[in-house]
Amino acid sequence: MVLVQGTAEVDDRDLEANRDRYAARSPRRSLRGFKDSQPPPWMQRFFSWYYTRIYVHVRPERVYVWRDPQPRQRGPSSTTAT
Repeated sequence: MVLVQGTAEVDDRDLEANRDRYAARSPRRSLRGFKDSQPPPWMQRFFSWYYTRIYVHVRPERVYVWRDPQPRQRGPSSTTAT
């Protein structure tokens, strides 16, 4: 498990551009068998609630890494600060 703490910037200035960006990138990120599961572009406008994304860009300042899958029992096994 990894926890990244830092200064964040929200990219919500142009939601239409974010929607187009997500629609263009999502088939490339899909599993091989699911690439054809995207609706055709003319139908995507009916799903704008799904394709509209707000991107959050984080400049990392601290990174905590837990190698144990149950981190509540112990602190992080390593810490990196910038």
